[in-house]
This record gives sequence, structure tokens and C-alpha cells, in this order.
Amino acid sequence: MITPLVTSIVVLIIGLSLIKEGLVSMGGGYGTRQFSSPQNLLLSTTVLLLIIVFNRLSVLWVRSSAAMLAPSLLVVGYRVAVGAWVT
Repeated sequence: MITPLVTSIVVLIIGLSLIKEGLVSMGGGYGTRQFSSPQNLLLSTTVLLLIIVFNRLSVLWVRSSAAMLAPSLLVVGYRVAVGAWVT
């Protein structure tokens, strides 16, 4: 049986190793000419703030599933992106 301590350490290490990839994705990804452009930062900040708001809600199932609801939050982010790049 794996103890909760071992499980939490493994999850922590996985999360810490993904920080770099998350920050690169927030900036626009590898090989982009517009790394950390205002549009990319606005889009990533919007999605991040929506996930934080979902985590702070008092409804337990919404708070627990904020990461699972991220694809629907990405749709909101895409709409913000389309609005930012069309204008």
C-alpha cells in the first residue's frame, strides 16, 4: 500500500516539473515569434483567473472539478483571443 505521504510527494514533484511547461505555454509556446505578447498573456491570465474563481466558489463539486472544467474555461479564453486578435 502506498502511503499518503509518498503519494503527495510524487504529485508535488510532477507538479513542480510541469511549472516550466505551463509558463512557456502562457507565453505562447516554443518557437513563437511573439513570445509573451500582450494577447498571449491576456488569454492565459483570463483562463488562470477563471480557474482560481472556480476554486474559490462555495459549491463543493464546482470547486473540486475546477481543473476538469478547464476545457470549458479554455472556450472562454478562445473567445477572448478571437476578440483580441480580430480587433
